[in-house]
Amino acid sequence: MPGTESSRTSLIMRAHEGGKLSRKQAIVLEKKIEEDPADLDSRVSLLGYYHRSTILSCSGFLYSMFRGKSMHQEKYLQLIKWFVEHHPGGFEAGLPEMYPPFGFEVSFAGSMRTLWLKNLEEFPENTTVLANASSFFHHTDKELSETLVRKAQQLQPNNPYWDGRLSQLDSLRSIDKPELVHSALVEKELEIEKSKRVNPYDLGDLAQLAFAAGDDEKAVSTAQRLLALADERNDKRSDYGNAVHDANCVLGRVAFRRGDVKSAREFLLNASKSPGSPSLDSFGPEMDLAQDLLNHGERRVVIQYLWGCHRFWNGLLSTPLVLLWSMSIVFGFRPRLNSVGRLPESISNSVI
Repeated sequence: MPGTESSRTSLIMRAHEGGKLSRKQAIVLEKKIEEDPADLDSRVSLLGYYHRSTILSCSGFLYSMFRGKSMHQEKYLQLIKWFVEHHPGGFEAGLPEMYPPFGFEVSFAGSMRTLWLKNLEEFPENTTVLANASSFFHHTDKELSETLVRKAQQLQPNNPYWDGRLSQLDSLRSIDKPELVHSALVEKELEIEKSKRVNPYDLGDLAQLAFAAGDDEKAVSTAQRLLALADERNDKRSDYGNAVHDANCVLGRVAFRRGDVKSAREFLLNASKSPGSPSLDSFGPEMDLAQDLLNHGERRVVIQYLWGCHRFWNGLLSTPLVLLWSMSIVFGFRPRLNSVGRLPESISNSVI
């Protein structure tokens, strides 16, 4: 996001902590924004609360079937709409929680599109508005999302954020067009080169892209750099847990591709020792290495890994998943694990 990274990180953490609110605490915040509509801190906390509740609560399940029918979800949608209408140029309007986990109902998505297009017309050169609108259209109109990012990049050619956004877009499209992995890799390297501060998330993405592009040497060196950075911090910051998990998984996948199954198993268990993070706690880790080893018949270590991850990924939905996967593996099945196959494989992972 354009602007200070610390400001955005602070908002991400506030939204994450909002997901831990009780209903009573949420009601207090709801009353606060009724009295003071401009109370952004309370709104961000509620954004996290509603988003998390949609995933975990009965109303979330109902919402996935009958979108927008519950009072709880109506409040969530109105909160999202408020940010787009009244605060489109703030970091808040670009938070991941601005997009419900089950998506928007068609008519509401249409009204949101109209609002964002109006904001773009009113603030054509506001790069934060461009970024926030791009985040919304990322889910509904990827071509427009890319157009907005490229426009912002023209306005701020030296801002590494735009290289990162383009890398993200190319990464997502690389499943259908594997050649885009190389573009995503170059864009991610440009982002890191231009950045004043090394972001562990970016290093993790770079290591994964290098692996997908078949550049094992770069994947290993980047993953090792990421682990060294994690050791320096050694705390529960929003990016530390991802660094521990992602670096070990990349090192394990390279080892597995080279036929070193023993090392791959060790890296998988090390990955499960991550302390977690807002994204890992909410959505769970990418489990490509675990899937590789499971498909190779390494059932025991995969089960150990799953329950290791359960220390931080232990919500009302994730716990049944971990239990189901574990039982399936015990009985000889090979279930598809969490968030696998997001990048294409340029080289076969089969062990010789």
